Amino acid sequence: MRTPRVSVVIPTYNYAHFICNAVDSVLAQTYQDYEIIVVDDGSRDNTGDVLAPYGDRIRCVRQENAGPSTARNKGIGLAQGELIAFLDADDCWLPDKLEKQVRFLDANPEFGMVFSDMSHCVDGDMVHAAYLRERGYRYVAQGSIYNNLLREGFIFTPTVMLRSKCLDLVGVFDVTMCNCEDVDLWFRMADRYQIGFLDEPLVIRNQHGANVTGNSEDYLKAPVLLMERLYAVNSDLERKSIIKERLKSMFYNLGYYYFSIDRMPECRKYMLKAMTIGKNPGGVLKYFALSLLPLFAIHRLKGERSLNTKKQGEA
Repeated sequence: MRTPRVSVVIPTYNYAHFICNAVDSVLAQTYQDYEIIVVDDGSRDNTGDVLAPYGDRIRCVRQENAGPSTARNKGIGLAQGELIAFLDADDCWLPDKLEKQVRFLDANPEFGMVFSDMSHCVDGDMVHAAYLRERGYRYVAQGSIYNNLLREGFIFTPTVMLRSKCLDLVGVFDVTMCNCEDVDLWFRMADRYQIGFLDEPLVIRNQHGANVTGNSEDYLKAPVLLMERLYAVNSDLERKSIIKERLKSMFYNLGYYYFSIDRMPECRKYMLKAMTIGKNPGGVLKYFALSLLPLFAIHRLKGERSLNTKKQGEA
């Protein structure tokens, strides 16, 4: 039996109503030398039933629910292809995604990975035809992109294709991370390999109620933890300087979040971190000082601010 060139890894959890669109978008690819590995991460819906009609066109494996990183790693472990591409169960690929990325990696053997732009839909409506371009990402590049990636996260998992042999050196997804585990892997790839970029949307990314983060704290805290880890392992002075700049704004954003939900000790902790790391974003000292006030005084100030904002809107 011939070994496929590309392994497509699709993790899924309770996405029976989406998964067929994802699989169909792979089956519709102009490049056909691939295998599809669907890792069912302990779904409790009818995922198995909707996948059954695909028969041997896909390989479906099931595991106890352990999260997307563990599911992707399971797929990587089963992959036979020399190239691996990731697709989320609620996203889709355009028909020439695999063809164009295989062609790029074949033409550029020194590159370990390639990614692309994507279209972005919200609840079925197209919001951005070319997300990176239209959202004004400033640091998107190819080649040695580590420092660019420090400044701005611009790689999204369903747009990626990488060489499986690279994972033998850099490792797979870190299952101890609840968020940013994909970004962590892109940093490890970018630290050792040239990264390619195709400046066109090859993916349709779907945002909907089920995949919007419900935990703002985790969403804000995960990149802070990642940047702190990167600061600790990097000795390059330019990289450390970039990370410090990112951390300042991240500390402020996390501190403001805690201020907004009346968790003042945590607010002070992160505002203090922002103050001690260098020149601060506006508002750091203000919110640090406000967090020292009694809660009743803070609530009164919040109420007055809300009232003033409403009056200005009515004027």
